[in-house]
Amino acid sequence: MANILRCIFGHSYVDIPNRIPESVGITTSGMLAFFLFWLIHFPFCAFRPYQLKAFFWFKSIIVLPSIWGLFIFCMVNTKANVGSVYTSKIDGNKGWFIMYAINSGMGNTATLITNQPDIARWSKTKTGSQWSQLITNPIAVTLSASLGILATAAINNTWGLDLWNPWDLLSAILDRYWSASTRFAVFLSAFTWLVSILGTNIAANMIPFGSDSSMLFPRYINIPRGQFIVEFLAFAICPWKILASASVFTTFLSGYGLFMASVVAIMVCECQFSLPVLS
Repeated sequence: MANILRCIFGHSYVDIPNRIPESVGITTSGMLAFFLFWLIHFPFCAFRPYQLKAFFWFKSIIVLPSIWGLFIFCMVNTKANVGSVYTSKIDGNKGWFIMYAINSGMGNTATLITNQPDIARWSKTKTGSQWSQLITNPIAVTLSASLGILATAAINNTWGLDLWNPWDLLSAILDRYWSASTRFAVFLSAFTWLVSILGTNIAANMIPFGSDSSMLFPRYINIPRGQFIVEFLAFAICPWKILASASVFTTFLSGYGLFMASVVAIMVCECQFSLPVLS
């Protein structure tokens, strides 16, 4: 949202005086962008999952050309100067670093795994959600991670930056190529990322919370009401703190991974203790 506002209003948005203390971790302009994006969620709170099928199709269609277009720009602009993606020296037991990477990877999909029944139950068949994800999920995760790593590595090596997310990358492009055509291209790219994140929030946060809360208090809460409740809780978690840096973000994801590992361990123990002892 911040890049969209910057493309439309230019310095009128960038030069907004900051009235928020630095310790909070967000600026006044950033809070304005967050608030506007927060407002966009409200109309979607009134829908049930099966009523959003067209929106998710729209999201899937427009995101693909944006991802590839941004990746191609980074490769062409830097002449594919990816260099060495991992330059830091790993000391100590490498096995722990491998486990940390696996745990971070699990955290990336853990929230979708735990929320899967809230969406899969709308499927017309028992295996309707199984085969589609079995084919598309590995491809999507591998491509998104690979393209993101290569694109940011090329830009960081060439421009001397330390970028790790798409919105900072778009902001850096505006810093170097401030023209009408660039602003229009960045606007389109930022809009597709906005739709993508909006869809993720709906599928991974709003719908699961609405479903779970409706089961806990069915007399008072249905799915749309639960979605409105979690919408107001968005400010309570201070998401700008989570996105303060790549290390904080991966630590946050690792927490999801630990949670999933604990769930699996408990399930295994329950299965073991529930099995009859054979003589």
